[in-house]
Amino acid sequence: MPGPPWWFRVAVGTSLIDITADLAVQPPYCTVPSPESGMQGDCGMGTVSSVVVIAYAFLCRFLLIPLITGTLVNTFFDTIDDMRSLVSDAELAKYDECWRQLDPAETCFIASWKLKPLLERLRTLRSDLWIDPER
Repeated sequence: MPGPPWWFRVAVGTSLIDITADLAVQPPYCTVPSPESGMQGDCGMGTVSSVVVIAYAFLCRFLLIPLITGTLVNTFFDTIDDMRSLVSDAELAKYDECWRQLDPAETCFIASWKLKPLLERLRTLRSDLWIDPER
Protein backbone atom coordinates (compact mmCIF):
# COMPACT_ATOMS: atom_id res chain seq x y z
CA MET A 1 0.00 0.00 0.00
CA PRO A 2 1.43 3.41 -0.92
CA GLY A 3 2.58 5.67 1.87
CA PRO A 4 1.79 9.29 2.77
CA PRO A 5 4.02 10.88 0.06
CA TRP A 6 1.97 9.08 -2.58
CA TRP A 7 -1.34 10.28 -1.12
CA PHE A 8 0.00 13.83 -0.91
CA ARG A 9 1.11 13.74 -4.55
CA VAL A 10 -2.37 12.61 -5.59
CA ALA A 11 -4.03 15.28 -3.43
CA VAL A 12 -2.11 18.11 -5.08
CA GLY A 13 -2.32 16.55 -8.55
CA THR A 14 1.36 15.78 -9.16
CA SER A 15 1.90 12.97 -11.71
CA LEU A 16 -1.64 11.66 -11.29
CA ILE A 17 -1.53 9.63 -14.52
CA ASP A 18 1.84 8.06 -13.67
CA ILE A 19 0.67 7.09 -10.18
CA THR A 20 -2.54 5.58 -11.53
CA ALA A 21 -0.56 3.58 -14.10
CA ASP A 22 1.84 2.32 -11.40
CA LEU A 23 -1.05 1.14 -9.25
CA ALA A 24 -2.71 -0.68 -12.15
CA VAL A 25 0.33 -2.80 -13.12
CA GLN A 26 -0.65 -6.34 -14.11
CA PRO A 27 1.40 -9.48 -14.94
CA PRO A 28 3.89 -9.96 -16.61
CA TYR A 29 5.12 -6.55 -15.38
CA CYS A 30 4.73 -7.35 -11.68
CA THR A 31 5.51 -10.06 -9.15
CA VAL A 32 2.60 -12.44 -8.70
CA PRO A 33 1.91 -13.44 -5.06
CA SER A 34 3.03 -16.95 -4.16
CA PRO A 35 1.16 -18.65 -1.28
CA GLU A 36 3.72 -21.50 -1.15
CA SER A 37 6.71 -19.27 -0.44
CA GLY A 38 4.72 -16.66 1.50
CA MET A 39 5.93 -13.94 -0.87
CA GLN A 40 3.56 -11.04 -1.40
CA GLY A 41 3.08 -9.73 -4.87
CA ASP A 42 3.29 -6.17 -6.07
CA CYS A 43 0.60 -6.27 -8.76
CA GLY A 44 -2.00 -3.54 -8.93
CA MET A 45 -5.77 -3.76 -8.94
CA GLY A 46 -6.37 -2.76 -12.55
CA THR A 47 -9.29 -0.40 -13.11
CA VAL A 48 -10.18 -0.39 -9.41
CA SER A 49 -6.99 1.56 -8.69
CA SER A 50 -7.98 4.20 -11.25
CA VAL A 51 -11.38 4.65 -9.63
CA VAL A 52 -9.87 4.91 -6.14
CA VAL A 53 -7.20 7.43 -7.21
CA ILE A 54 -9.67 9.60 -9.12
CA ALA A 55 -12.18 9.53 -6.26
CA TYR A 56 -9.45 10.45 -3.75
CA ALA A 57 -8.16 13.26 -5.98
CA PHE A 58 -11.70 14.58 -6.45
CA LEU A 59 -12.39 14.56 -2.69
CA CYS A 60 -9.10 16.27 -1.93
CA ARG A 61 -9.44 18.98 -4.57
CA PHE A 62 -13.08 19.83 -4.07
CA LEU A 63 -13.67 19.01 -0.40
CA LEU A 64 -10.63 18.59 1.83
CA ILE A 65 -8.28 21.28 0.51
CA PRO A 66 -10.99 24.01 0.38
CA LEU A 67 -12.21 22.95 3.83
CA ILE A 68 -8.73 23.16 5.35
CA THR A 69 -8.00 26.45 3.58
CA GLY A 70 -11.28 27.96 4.76
CA THR A 71 -10.62 26.83 8.32
CA LEU A 72 -7.16 28.40 8.31
CA VAL A 73 -8.43 31.68 6.87
CA ASN A 74 -11.32 31.78 9.37
CA THR A 75 -8.96 31.10 12.28
CA PHE A 76 -6.62 33.83 11.05
CA PHE A 77 -9.39 36.43 10.94
CA ASP A 78 -10.75 35.35 14.34
CA THR A 79 -7.27 35.81 15.80
CA ILE A 80 -6.93 39.24 14.18
CA ASP A 81 -10.33 40.26 15.61
CA ASP A 82 -9.31 39.07 19.08
CA MET A 83 -6.07 41.05 18.87
CA ARG A 84 -7.89 44.22 17.82
CA SER A 85 -10.46 43.92 20.60
CA LEU A 86 -9.91 46.33 23.47
CA VAL A 87 -11.65 44.11 26.01
CA SER A 88 -11.26 40.33 26.10
CA ASP A 89 -14.10 37.89 26.65
CA ALA A 90 -12.63 36.96 30.04
CA GLU A 91 -12.72 40.59 31.18
CA LEU A 92 -16.32 40.95 30.01
CA ALA A 93 -17.23 37.82 31.96
CA LYS A 94 -15.67 39.29 35.12
CA TYR A 95 -17.57 42.56 34.60
CA ASP A 96 -20.82 40.66 33.98
CA GLU A 97 -20.35 38.66 37.18
CA CYS A 98 -19.78 41.83 39.24
CA TRP A 99 -22.74 43.58 37.63
CA ARG A 100 -25.09 40.64 38.33
CA GLN A 101 -24.14 40.72 42.00
CA LEU A 102 -25.19 44.38 42.21
CA ASP A 103 -28.25 43.99 39.97
CA PRO A 104 -29.83 40.66 40.99
CA ALA A 105 -33.19 41.60 39.42
CA GLU A 106 -31.39 42.04 36.07
CA THR A 107 -32.88 45.47 35.37
CA CYS A 108 -29.69 46.56 33.53
CA PHE A 109 -29.45 49.53 35.88
CA ILE A 110 -27.67 50.09 39.16
CA ALA A 111 -27.87 53.02 41.53
CA SER A 112 -25.03 55.52 41.39
CA TRP A 113 -23.98 54.63 44.94
CA LYS A 114 -23.29 51.05 43.72
CA LEU A 115 -20.63 52.24 41.28
CA LYS A 116 -17.87 52.25 43.91
CA PRO A 117 -18.68 48.66 45.07
CA LEU A 118 -18.69 47.60 41.40
CA LEU A 119 -15.19 48.98 40.89
CA GLU A 120 -13.97 47.43 44.14
CA ARG A 121 -15.27 44.02 43.09
CA LEU A 122 -13.54 44.38 39.75
CA ARG A 123 -10.32 45.16 41.62
CA THR A 124 -10.65 42.04 43.81
CA LEU A 125 -11.10 39.94 40.66
CA ARG A 126 -7.95 41.58 39.22
CA SER A 127 -9.86 42.81 36.20
CA ASP A 128 -8.24 45.09 33.64
CA LEU A 129 -11.46 47.13 33.66
CA TRP A 130 -10.85 48.29 37.23
CA ILE A 131 -10.13 51.96 37.83
CA ASP A 132 -9.43 53.72 41.11
CA PRO A 133 -12.78 55.13 42.34
CA GLU A 134 -10.96 57.81 44.38
CA ARG A 135 -9.60 59.58 41.30
